[in-house]
Amino acid sequence: MNRQEALACSCLAGMILALCALVAVSLWFALPREEVFSLGRVTDFPPGAPQYRVLRSDLAVYVVNLNGQLLAWDAQATAQYPYSCRIKWVALNNRFEDPCSGAKWCADGALADLRFAGYARSLDLYPLEITVEGEVLLHPFRKVPGTPLPEEVRREWQGVPDRFPLPEVYECKRPLRSPWP
Repeated sequence: MNRQEALACSCLAGMILALCALVAVSLWFALPREEVFSLGRVTDFPPGAPQYRVLRSDLAVYVVNLNGQLLAWDAQATAQYPYSCRIKWVALNNRFEDPCSGAKWCADGALADLRFAGYARSLDLYPLEITVEGEVLLHPFRKVPGTPLPEEVRREWQGVPDRFPLPEVYECKRPLRSPWP
């Protein structure tokens, strides 16, 4: 092997190494990083009104203690609008309300006002992890999207503003249920 062949081989090896490094760095930045947020201890969430937590500028949740089970609902409204609003907990009505669209959800995440059934779904849920020490952790990349209403219910209520759902549905007075079986 002469000098030219050795130089060509070393240049080729250098280019292959640089290409591998470029691919590795691209994959490193392309894949989402697993973030974990600590929301507090289990004892920080007594039964009652949901607690609002802002984790990042683009991520806020409501933590609800639902019959001893902690649930973290995404505070971003599920209505399909070009703009998006954060939902608010209205204690007087015992439900979440979207100030932009008027959509309403019960504490268990279910859609409360069927007049908005055409474009809304139940609230999105973040799974929580509770450590042995009792710390509540939230994994934002594991969000579970809310479920839309069945098509027949959506068709029945869509575009009928003068018809209202049953009061126990609209006012969230039905027994609270967990979204997990």
